[in-house]
Amino acid sequence: MASHEEEEIIRRKVNELRHRLTKAVLSMNSLSDEHIVAISQELDSYIVQLQKNNLATQRLETERLVKKILGTNS
Repeated sequence: MASHEEEEIIRRKVNELRHRLTKAVLSMNSLSDEHIVAISQELDSYIVQLQKNNLATQRLETERLVKKILGTNS
């Protein structure tokens, strides 16, 4: 699971890549252009990282809640 700072860096990178992708799409005639595909793939990888981090956080929160409900500390 990424730290808060690491997650913020990833979020900034996602926003930067979204901006670059939008700009590239608007300036080119083809969505299959190599440059556009490369940006899109890089963006996808960062989005997957964020999703994995969110899933890990949700799992930890669920485990804590279950332990609290069951009255265990382990």
